[in-house]
Amino acid sequence: MRPAPRRARGVLATLLATLFAAVFAAGCGNDSVTLFGSASDAPETIVLTATADGATRALLSWAGPSGDFAFRVERNATAVGDTESMTFVDTRLAAGQRYCWRVYARNGFGWQAKSNEACLGTAPTTQGWRVERLAAGRWPALAIDARGELHACFAGAGGLGIAYLRVAPGRTPETVDADGQAQCALAVGADGVVHVAYLSRFGLRYANRSASGWATSTVDAQALVGIRRFDGPAIALAADGTPRIAYRRPTSGGPVALTVALRERSGWTFDPTTIAGLVGPRSLAVDASGVLRLATTDDLGQSVVAWVRQPRGWVSEHSESLAPNAGDGPPIALDAGARARFAWWWRAAPTTATEVTLRWSEATASVWRTESIATLPLLGTRVAIGAAGATPRVAAVDGAGVVRVWTRGAGAWDGETVTGQGGAAASVDFAVGPDGQLRVLYDRVNEGDVALASRVP
Repeated sequence: MRPAPRRARGVLATLLATLFAAVFAAGCGNDSVTLFGSASDAPETIVLTATADGATRALLSWAGPSGDFAFRVERNATAVGDTESMTFVDTRLAAGQRYCWRVYARNGFGWQAKSNEACLGTAPTTQGWRVERLAAGRWPALAIDARGELHACFAGAGGLGIAYLRVAPGRTPETVDADGQAQCALAVGADGVVHVAYLSRFGLRYANRSASGWATSTVDAQALVGIRRFDGPAIALAADGTPRIAYRRPTSGGPVALTVALRERSGWTFDPTTIAGLVGPRSLAVDASGVLRLATTDDLGQSVVAWVRQPRGWVSEHSESLAPNAGDGPPIALDAGARARFAWWWRAAPTTATEVTLRWSEATASVWRTESIATLPLLGTRVAIGAAGATPRVAAVDGAGVVRVWTRGAGAWDGETVTGQGGAAASVDFAVGPDGQLRVLYDRVNEGDVALASRVP
C-alpha cells in the first residue's frame, strides 16, 4: 500500500493530537472542561454587577467560575480591558450616556464562561432630560428587572403587531406577534423571564421570552379589546413569577365584564368578575401573599374604583369621581405594606369645565386619603404611577401632549416637564432603576415612534 500524501498525514496528525489532548484532559479528572471556540459560545455562568461611581466611572464585580481564569471585559461589545481579578474599574465613561458590560472567562482550554449584560446610565451633566428614539411604535409599556436592565413592548406605528425591545446599545426590536391589535402589558420576573399580554384577532394572547426565545399562546378567544385599542389588558406577576392577566370579555348572556386569567401548573384558570370597566397595562397588582387588586374606570369615564379579591369575591375598596371621557385604565401600585395607591384625572362640576386636577389616592392604616397633585387647563390622557423606595411619583400626558412627572416631597408634589421630548405624546410609562435614574417611556404621535427619556432625580 502506498503511504498517504504528506498533507493528509499532517491533517491526520492534527486530528489525533486534538483527540489525545481531549482524552488526556478527561483522564486527568478534569471531566467538566468544555472547549468553546469563541467567547460568545461559552455558557452564561458569570454573575456580573455594575455600580456607578460618579458620572464617569463604573465599578464592575463578578462571581464565578472558580479556578484559574483570565477575564476579558467588554463595554458596548468592545473590549476595554483584561484582568485576572474578579473586579474591574472602567474609568473612560462620558456623562449622560448609557453603557452595558459583559465579562468573558478563558483558561488554557479556551473560553469557558460569560456573564449577563449589566447596564448603567451615567449621571447627566445637568438636571435636564436625555431623550433617545427607540423604535417606530405606539402605546409603549416599560419594565425594569432586578439588574436594572430596561425592557419595553409596544404596538406597531399603525397600531398593529406587538414588538419587544431590550433597551441596550445595538439592540433592535423583536416581533412578538404580528397579529397583536392593542396595547401590550409587560412584566419581568426575578428569573429574568419577560411576560407580555395583549389582544389580537385570536382574543387574549400571552407571550413569554426566555433564553430559548418567544413562546406565544391564546389564553381566551372570547376576550375583547376595550373601547379604544390602548385600553388593557393588565398584567402582574405573583411571588412565584406566574402571570395574572385582567381583561374584558362578554359574560354569559350579560354585559361585558372583567375576567382575571391565572397561570397555574395545569394551564390557565379564570376568575370572572361582575366589574364592568376598563383597565390599562398597570391596573393589576399582586401582593406577596397572592392577593389581587384592580383599579378600573367605568365605560363612560365617570368613576375610578379600587378593588381587592377577597375569599367571597371582588370587593370595592375605594371609589372616586373621574373626569368624563377620561376612560384610560388607571394604574395601581402597592407600597411596602401592600397598601394600594392610584392616580386619576378629576374635574369639578360643571363637567363642561376644561380645567382638570390630577389626583392621588392611597390606603393608609385606617382610611383612604386623597390629595391633589396638580391642576391643569386641559384633560390629559394616560397616567402612570410608581415609587422608588418610599417616594411616590406620577407621570402623565397632559392635554397638550406634554409628558410631565411629579414627585411627592415633604408634604407637596413637585412637578416638571420632560424637556426636549420631540413631539406630542399620547401614552406614557416609567420606572426608577437601582442606579437612581428615572426612565420615562412614551410615544410621539406625529412622529409615529417610541422615545425614552432619562434623568437622575
